[in-house]
Amino acid sequence: MDSFDVIVTWYLATTLVSLAFAPLALVLFRRLTDRGASFARTISMLLFVWPAWFLSGLVPDLVPFNEIALWVTIALGGVAGWAIAIRSRVIDRETLVHLSFAELGSLVLFAGYVWFRGYDPTIAGQEKMSDLMMLASTMRADSMPPNDAWLAGETINYYYVGWVPWAAIGNLIGTTPAVAYNLALASVFASTVLVAFGVAANVIGHFHSLTLARIAGALAALFVVFMATPWAAFTAIGQRETIWETYWFEYLWPATRQLEGGSPEAITEFPSFSFQLGDLHPHLLALPYTLLALGCAWMLATLPKERDAGTFRAQWGRIVIAGGVTGALYAMNSWDYPAYLLIAIAALAAGTSGWAVRERTVAGAVLVASSVALWLPFYVQFESPTASSGSALANAVDGVPVIGGILASIAAWEGSATTLGQYTGLFGFAYVVALALIGWELWNRRNLPHDLGMTKITLGIAALFGLAGLLWPMPLLILAGVPVALILLLWQRDSSLNPSNVAFGLFGLGFMLTLVPEFLYLIDVFNNRMNIVFKLYYQSWVMFAIGAAIGLAVLWNAVRAIRVASIVLAAVTAAMVFGGVGATVIGVHQWNDWRYPDQDDWFGVDGLFFLEENPDWAGQYGGIAWLYENASPDDVVLAAGGCEFTNSVGLTAAGSGIPTILGWQGHEYQWHLGQPGFQGEIVDRTAAIEALWTDPTPALLDQYGVTLIFIGPLETNGALVRGDSQESSDRCAPGPFPNASNPEFPGAGWTEVYTNDDGVRLYRRDGT
Repeated sequence: MDSFDVIVTWYLATTLVSLAFAPLALVLFRRLTDRGASFARTISMLLFVWPAWFLSGLVPDLVPFNEIALWVTIALGGVAGWAIAIRSRVIDRETLVHLSFAELGSLVLFAGYVWFRGYDPTIAGQEKMSDLMMLASTMRADSMPPNDAWLAGETINYYYVGWVPWAAIGNLIGTTPAVAYNLALASVFASTVLVAFGVAANVIGHFHSLTLARIAGALAALFVVFMATPWAAFTAIGQRETIWETYWFEYLWPATRQLEGGSPEAITEFPSFSFQLGDLHPHLLALPYTLLALGCAWMLATLPKERDAGTFRAQWGRIVIAGGVTGALYAMNSWDYPAYLLIAIAALAAGTSGWAVRERTVAGAVLVASSVALWLPFYVQFESPTASSGSALANAVDGVPVIGGILASIAAWEGSATTLGQYTGLFGFAYVVALALIGWELWNRRNLPHDLGMTKITLGIAALFGLAGLLWPMPLLILAGVPVALILLLWQRDSSLNPSNVAFGLFGLGFMLTLVPEFLYLIDVFNNRMNIVFKLYYQSWVMFAIGAAIGLAVLWNAVRAIRVASIVLAAVTAAMVFGGVGATVIGVHQWNDWRYPDQDDWFGVDGLFFLEENPDWAGQYGGIAWLYENASPDDVVLAAGGCEFTNSVGLTAAGSGIPTILGWQGHEYQWHLGQPGFQGEIVDRTAAIEALWTDPTPALLDQYGVTLIFIGPLETNGALVRGDSQESSDRCAPGPFPNASNPEFPGAGWTEVYTNDDGVRLYRRDGT
């Protein structure tokens, strides 16, 4: 299947899924301005894979995760969804117009990203190899969790569910993991932009005109996805004479390493960077679903108040679905779950304000329970990759189900505090909007009735934050703490559901999330605040971006009759957008100029195409393809293994999804940090690889279930030939292995099942 055919087939498959489940989305979100059209594709993918995923995690022998189960889900979901939609009378001309615009937007966004990605589809560098392994393992899975292709005999202990929808589509159309990887990136990009648009547009559309709603949606898409940071924008201005030709790693990479976090430094990544980098990692896979969770929260906040419709009995389905979408975040990128669950609970409290206390309590309990129960197979299997701090408190809570390991890993951060320049260099665009909106609403609500005592307390808290920030010194107590106190002050004066308060909720939570890493972190393999900054700042970026889009719409509506003010607001908005988007455009150019200077060549969407282009990898592509097409789910392949962050070791398993004894050992250690003795297992597995290349004894083969031997350029020539600076150690077996060049190896008991003209050979153990 060439690139054009597979691209079209992939998109048609996702469209079929959307066609089947979109009617349910239209029923769920029928009260929203766009009737849920902007959310339809994204929630459809979740509804599509959830039944087979859930059942294959509980009763895999009865319901495997395979094409039959997926096709049955599409058929039954489509019939049920359309029946409910027709019965509910949600299909009308206005809904179809919204849906048509959403589908057109999705197509344009998908095609645009495929065009960009086709100039550099290579799956190499940073986390790409491990992400490919996760996707390939999931595509090979018939039960959940999938087998870990880098740790034979074990299942994946990571938040893997973000790969499941795209693995399912890849299997339905019969493509390879390396192709599915890049098309999944394009689908995630399109979904992220569309849902970001929909969240802001639906909030503003509830109160204002459709035109203003669309402007807010466009701003949300820009702020979330297309804009880089103020630091990147001002750096480009300062280096305007040379920035176009600057090396990407000397411009946009430093924009994501702005905070001191230990070694390595804290990650301050943002979505436009993520989509350029192209790591199909959990934070990116979960991104459209975090936005969808916001959409579901808005659905809850706007539940009907009418006598018959405004009851738990009438709305329990929406509450369960909202809980399920929010709960999916724990299985996709666990860090996202607490914040978005808090948003969902607050939204439900707002939406059920007129309900009886008992019904509100039941609704809240069902929301939280469904967020866990619908993803129970993940909770049962997943062990948090954190380490206990060893304190008395940590030992006391370590055994608590689900959250015990996380609570036990909390440690105090004693390093440098985030500075004013660092914080505004990351969030400055949205921060300006937040301060402007706070200032406007302080004026606008100045005469509203309020509790004088509570006002004094809130202002006292703001002053305390300011004083503590100066004396500590900790600038974020001022930059984030004071705005939170002012937001609380404004809520005291007007707590009604309005767009300013929605923006304040997002800004406030974003501020609080960025305060957390100033005080504590979770003990992981890095034992510093690198990861907590990364995960919480990424969430804050989304909340600030949506809040800024809503805030700008509110400000525009407030000042549009004042000529000077409207001109200033439009100019400031344009300057921010131009700076942020301009920095992204520069980064895109630098990326392609670095990766493939001859940009006249469009390589397509196969992420392993470079194996056929590079003579050092002669024959490897064909060997991986044979494994993917012919190996069975129970096979284990002997190949080079161990090592860490290489572009070669682990590639065979990553490209095929067929487990090997050991892949990237550092990643496996990170994923299994909570398991005592795992370091020793890494050493044992590395020793086993070396031993089996010397003498494939039956006992050792049986221990790891090895059924296949892969002899490729890596095993014959070693990793150094491909530029990897990996040397043999007790955790790294990168080749070369002398027996790989021995025509008599592996000897009796093995049958050659594949060979090609470039010398790649595969052997199967007799009787397996």
